[in-house]
Amino acid sequence: MSSSERNLGKLTPIGNSEEYCKSIGVTELPASYGNFREYIIEELWDNDGILVINDTVYSVEWKVKREKDVHYFADVEENEDGTINFHTLHWDGGSSLSEVIESGLKQNREG
Repeated sequence: MSSSERNLGKLTPIGNSEEYCKSIGVTELPASYGNFREYIIEELWDNDGILVINDTVYSVEWKVKREKDVHYFADVEENEDGTINFHTLHWDGGSSLSEVIESGLKQNREG
C-alpha cells in the first residue's frame, strides 16, 4: 500500500550508472534492459545505500528515512562539491525518491 513519506539526508556522487555496475561486477547489461540506469533502478531498487539521479549513482546518508503520515514538499540543494542535500515528503505510490529529487534539481536549475 502506498502512503506519504518524508526523507532527509545527503547524497554523495559515486559515479555514473555504468561505472557503478562495473564496480559491483555487472560488466554486461542484460538484454532486457536498455541502459545501466534502468538496470540499477529495477534490480537494485531496495538497496537503501544508493540512489540514481539522472545517470549519476549516489551513496545516501540518511537523517530521516521513510517517515509516514506527512504531506508533500521537496527541498533539494546541489552543492559545489557535487553532493546533494535533500528533505522530501511525497506520496511513494506517485513517484520514487529519485524522481522527486530529479524534479527538485530541475526546478532549481530553471529558477
